[in-house]
Amino acid sequence: MMNEQEQMVKIRNARCICGKIAPSTDNLAFFKDRGPGSDYSRYICEKCGYNMSAHRRNLDKNSLICTSFTPLESGHDYDSYYCGCRGWD
Repeated sequence: MMNEQEQMVKIRNARCICGKIAPSTDNLAFFKDRGPGSDYSRYICEKCGYNMSAHRRNLDKNSLICTSFTPLESGHDYDSYYCGCRGWD
């Protein structure tokens, strides 16, 4: 039997670049899902936070950000959106 806390569905929030937080919805301007199973979680490394492409060897510099890409399966704490804080121009 599930306890009351387990029965509650976790509601995700989205954060703007200014720090304002709003409930996640597709109606937010420039909304991007960054939760579990999202494109963000599949292409960002859990170890270093860089995109998957940063793990390909750069032939010019012969260096890698980290040695192996591990997808961020848990997703990010917040989705992202833009509240208009810096104007719409």
